[in-house]
Amino acid sequence: MAAFVGPAAALAGRRPPRLGASTFAGSPTPAGTAAGVSAAPPPRRAAARRGRRPSGWAPPLPAARRAVVVTAAAGSPPVAFPAAPDRPLHVLLLGGGGREHALSAAVAASPRLASLTVAPGNVGMATLPRTTTRPGFGGADDPAAVVALAAEVAADLVIVGPEAPLVAGVVDALEAAGVPAFGPSAGAAALEGSKAYMKDFLARHAVPSAWYGTFSDAGEAKAFLRSRVATDGGGRCVVKADGLAAGKGVLLCHTLAEAEAAVDAMLTGGAFGAAGSTVVIEEFLDGEELSFFAVVDGAAAVPLASAQDHKAAGEGDTGPNTGGMGAYSPAPVCSPALAAKIMEEVVGPTVRGMVAEGVPFTGVLYTGLMVAPGGDVKVLEFNVRFGDPECQVLVARLASDLLPLLSAAARHRLADEYEVWGGGSATTAAAATPAKARLEWHPHAAVVVVLASEGYPGAYKAAVGSVISGLDTADALDGVTVYHAGTAPLKGATDAPPAADGDAAAGGVVPAVAAAGGRVLGVTAVGPTIAAAKARAMMADVVRSAVYPYAV
Repeated sequence: MAAFVGPAAALAGRRPPRLGASTFAGSPTPAGTAAGVSAAPPPRRAAARRGRRPSGWAPPLPAARRAVVVTAAAGSPPVAFPAAPDRPLHVLLLGGGGREHALSAAVAASPRLASLTVAPGNVGMATLPRTTTRPGFGGADDPAAVVALAAEVAADLVIVGPEAPLVAGVVDALEAAGVPAFGPSAGAAALEGSKAYMKDFLARHAVPSAWYGTFSDAGEAKAFLRSRVATDGGGRCVVKADGLAAGKGVLLCHTLAEAEAAVDAMLTGGAFGAAGSTVVIEEFLDGEELSFFAVVDGAAAVPLASAQDHKAAGEGDTGPNTGGMGAYSPAPVCSPALAAKIMEEVVGPTVRGMVAEGVPFTGVLYTGLMVAPGGDVKVLEFNVRFGDPECQVLVARLASDLLPLLSAAARHRLADEYEVWGGGSATTAAAATPAKARLEWHPHAAVVVVLASEGYPGAYKAAVGSVISGLDTADALDGVTVYHAGTAPLKGATDAPPAADGDAAAGGVVPAVAAAGGRVLGVTAVGPTIAAAKARAMMADVVRSAVYPYAV
């Protein structure tokens, strides 16, 4: 029987801090931030950057310019759909990974739901109430196919989980067909789809970031390394594939030799295919990395919560970057004051900037940030969908009904139905609109430990087909939920269909489950502190023996 590697070592090897009192509903301060935190985790590394056009690179923005807030928009926010019908909703959700399992579970629990169709879905969704999966659906990236499926199931709302359908224009097609969709247009999805576009956007709108250069020629890229990186970066930098690379196209380089090898691998060796035909070389930032989430309707924003994830495959944050090996929420570094700073300096200007450029953003704005020791923040990246596995811990902490929130955002009616950000609202009208509802958060912390196939993120096919047992035992534990990512129904002793990266699998009601991808399961647990939640998720009898019998 093929083996798996063990749970996320960054979580296992790190001693989480004890949480103090948390701020939840009751103020415009984003929910889910922690106050009174002691013994914060050690700083984490990340990348950053600054502005460069193809013909040359620009110096860093002065600090004063980084604080400028865009107040006038040349564009207009999107036209709102009518309010949601006064009846339970029929919902279509696209995707089949751990993130989509968490979203499906939250939507299926809503009293506002009539039916949920998940395409393609996965094995773990089979027991959710009022839920049907479409394991044969392979057209999530095909706008016409998605529109046809939405019509077939009479969808009142379509929720797009992964990034690829967003970049492909699925939301554009749905809105053109009169179907509200939660997610950005193809133009707005470029915030994630192209790191070069995102960096240029940050520079245009004075959103704090760091110096960078964008290149499609290896010689020019190496000249930048030998001048700017050698001089200002001390030889350290981060090399990123410009396009979507499943969360794996980021290489942290500690020497010029490593950086030149990364450039060659992407621009000459085709390491990430078309996604790496252009690279972004960024300043290597020191500090603590933070993920912050907000729901946006094109004009107004509702802050969600903070999280921290671990992408390194090995113990102690070692090994290659992956799609994410674990996460916890709330992030102890994200105090209420820091959360307000992020909304004021990053989220608000970004939402206004997208309106000004004629591509209003709707959906989840997932901001990756570096927090410097002095408390300043710089944007590392934007994602335009819920993170995976960050979504799992956010859902575990959210006490409010998720479905009405996503529906209001998709219909561009957040300010009509929810308390939106006031200190740095996206528009004056949104700030002045009386709050209709506010999000409530459980006071507990949440941790997800990702179980991955041996060899991930490299070759892991030998693990495909390994039998997974003990899932019922794990799910029966108080405060523990197991979300499926790279699983498939067991068709024979070890016969299971392969999956490319653990983010898709076939679905159905089956007596047993097999591994079918890289990231296989996400064991999610809650507790009064991060330490308690982690201990619950890492319980040896569950993770090592029952759920994960072939761990090494």
